[in-house]
Amino acid sequence: MMKRIYTYLICGAVAVLLLAGFELYSSLAPERHFRSDQLPVLASPSTSLTASAEPTAAIAETAVAQAPLTAPDPAPATVKAEPPNAKASEPASGFNALILGIDGENGGGRSDVIIVVHVDPDKKSVALVSVPRDTRVSLPGIGMTKLNHAYFLGELQGRKKGVQASVEAVSSLFRIPVHYYVKTDFLGFSKMIDAIGGVDIELPQDMLLSGSETVLRQGVRHLDGNTALEFVRERYSLAGGDFDRQADQAALLKAVAAKMLTGEQLPRLPRLIKQAKEEFVETNMSVSDIASLTLLFKDKSELGIRHVTLPGKALTEDDPLLGSKLWYWSVDAGEVEAVARDYLR
Repeated sequence: MMKRIYTYLICGAVAVLLLAGFELYSSLAPERHFRSDQLPVLASPSTSLTASAEPTAAIAETAVAQAPLTAPDPAPATVKAEPPNAKASEPASGFNALILGIDGENGGGRSDVIIVVHVDPDKKSVALVSVPRDTRVSLPGIGMTKLNHAYFLGELQGRKKGVQASVEAVSSLFRIPVHYYVKTDFLGFSKMIDAIGGVDIELPQDMLLSGSETVLRQGVRHLDGNTALEFVRERYSLAGGDFDRQADQAALLKAVAAKMLTGEQLPRLPRLIKQAKEEFVETNMSVSDIASLTLLFKDKSELGIRHVTLPGKALTEDDPLLGSKLWYWSVDAGEVEAVARDYLR
């Protein structure tokens, strides 16, 4: 009799554990976890974005005194977006996240990398939009200036205000809500790549890393943290300058995603996610948010990630911060709307 009772108790305990595991797995299913009515909203596009024609004297003086503004970057005269796959009539779904790579350590500097990510859990699709750091936008209280100045000027007002300023600027540029952000700096990025054991990148041709004068030979190359950092920062040896660099940054993000979904890494994901949030990145995504994202592609043989660079053309105009002419990436409102519609909604 007692043996039968123990058997029932064990079977009941196993059933409870299985049910709890099923409920946990179900709650992490991306299509359920990222419900539109439960997404955080860091910024929504303003219906009446206004900016003064001149910056305040205090902000302009501080910006000029503390750091030189971004130098001109060689680029093609125009960049066209690749043909989109999405249809304009499709309803908005999924969520948007902003990835910021800061050109410094401990939060200082400017946003050297600006990538908007749209994830659609229902379609199991991801789109990356690289936004040139020199994109000319209107910043409140400043006027028309470079997008990457938003982070720098925000940080002058207080910690984490740089992220919020960047999020708001991107939201207003594309007229989309932004739900999440992920920020890292040079040191954090390098450590993160090392933590997953490096990544493999396929190079179509030899590539010179100007900083160390190292040549990465054509073919599949394994990159450690320091080399991966040089890879995503390299622009001087590339024919397309910053625009080729943006394509390399997107390629590395894909390589990281592919590496994280290998059989070797999957068992380590919970610990890696916790370590990343504590040591490598700053984000408003929870551990369960990140875990749910990994489930999005766990059964896919190939990651369906599209990438596009925001189209535009080179332009030289006066900058209100310096009172002198700077090189800008000038974007057309119609092309920005098309990219937002086809990649971010």
